[in-house]
Amino acid sequence: MNPEHTDLLAGTPEIPDYLRDPAGLVRRRWRWMLSALLSGVVLTGLYVARLEPRYLASATVLVTSQQISEKFVRSTLPSDSLERINAIVGEVLSRETLVGLIEKHALYTGLRKSKTLAEIADRMRPNISIEREEGIGSRRQRQSATVFTISYEASRPDVAAAVANDLARTFTAASIRKRTEQAALTTEFLRRELESADAELRAQSRTITEFKEQHRGELPDDLGANLAKLDRLQRQRQSLALQIAESETRLAMLSGGEAAPPEARLMALRARLDAQLTVQTELHPDVLALKRQIRSLEAQIARNDGSDPAEPVAAPRGTLAELREQLADTGQTILQIDARVARTPARQEAL
Repeated sequence: MNPEHTDLLAGTPEIPDYLRDPAGLVRRRWRWMLSALLSGVVLTGLYVARLEPRYLASATVLVTSQQISEKFVRSTLPSDSLERINAIVGEVLSRETLVGLIEKHALYTGLRKSKTLAEIADRMRPNISIEREEGIGSRRQRQSATVFTISYEASRPDVAAAVANDLARTFTAASIRKRTEQAALTTEFLRRELESADAELRAQSRTITEFKEQHRGELPDDLGANLAKLDRLQRQRQSLALQIAESETRLAMLSGGEAAPPEARLMALRARLDAQLTVQTELHPDVLALKRQIRSLEAQIARNDGSDPAEPVAAPRGTLAELREQLADTGQTILQIDARVARTPARQEAL
């Protein structure tokens, strides 16, 4: 053998004899091994027999998101926010709730002699599990609902199911109560906003009413009526001007030519009419006035068979004065309406 190999074997630890012959070890020690195996099986069986069976019951709760449109009320907290869920979970796991469940379902009867209900509630809390599942809704939008699984572990299946259902009902009631409180706050907020908007609307309505009363006749709604009235007054002024011209002509004839026979006056009027037609149209006010005078004089000649009784001058003068007064009033009214129409754009801007 190579001396180097001899040196390596000399430095290696020696293998125990029982590992070199495992079969012999079993033949020599089988009684002890069998005793240890049987002891372990017996002890395991006893331990398992002494274990109390445990049952787990679960209930599923669906919590929907806020239904009030954010176009009206902007949410200050998301409907499924951690703060709100933690508040609901805290209420479900509160000592008061758990003590009520313990008394309702007669839980932990063996511990009531040695522990208080508060201590029993603290011991019950680890047996309760509240887990949040994946929400329901579009991935691109905010989730519209959240699913929670509430579980309770107990030694009896009926007790586990009853407690789990009660926990789910408590969770649902707490969620509804929180949602109701939120809805009440939202309703109160909307009511205050409505009252404020209504008061502001009434104030604006009063301001608009006062403005319209102060500037009556100059508002955009009055523009059509003002223009129509202005057109009517223009026609009235034109008619008054024609009547004044006729009265002035008649008064001039009565004052200067009372002795002239009706035929001569008729011929004079016709001559004036021909002269006017050479420079004016048929619809000119002077032409129309001369035509009316000619027709009137022709009718008078036909009635009186050529005789022309004297007509008093005072009556035409009074009529002429009245017509001139009416013309002055009409002109003043036209100026007032013109001023209203001119101020209408400024009133519209102010309104």
